[in-house]
Amino acid sequence: TYDRTALFSFEAEGVVGDVVLRADAGYTPIQRFYDRDFNGYRRSAWSGALGAEYTHGEEWLVSATAFSIGVLNPPADAMLTGIEAADDSPEARDIAALFGFAGVLRFRPVDLDIEMTATTVYTLGPRDTVALATIAYKRFEPQVFRVGGLYIAGPPESFAGRMRRNDMVFDDYRIPW
Repeated sequence: TYDRTALFSFEAEGVVGDVVLRADAGYTPIQRFYDRDFNGYRRSAWSGALGAEYTHGEEWLVSATAFSIGVLNPPADAMLTGIEAADDSPEARDIAALFGFAGVLRFRPVDLDIEMTATTVYTLGPRDTVALATIAYKRFEPQVFRVGGLYIAGPPESFAGRMRRNDMVFDDYRIPW
């Protein structure tokens, strides 16, 4: 089933010295969430993020973001996967909330044709972790050669815990048409 949805949001951005600060807040009247058995629930939700980004010339980018999602009127008999910890109790809660952090570190030496990137996302409630590291060779841009690794971890009943055997090492070649 396709759910039509709307998102009402606000965002602000400002520069303080070499740092860009960002804030986002949103509300959606209907969004579909799933429990661990993939039963769908249509609920209202809010979301928000606060972030900071620092760049130093073309070489360095450091970005950090705190984010949250809140599901209003969650189901009384099920935990929402990806939002709540599987070992929490669904009774007596008015909101199901997820809080987490994301970060990016990118280094692109000026005199070399490579770019190194590390990205991670961690959620507090479910305790899920996803980390990605890549090295790209860009000497022949727009063609790009890339190698990397993806790591997924979490408690066994969490969303990332169910995906934890999907860690990978990969290579990638991109060319535009």
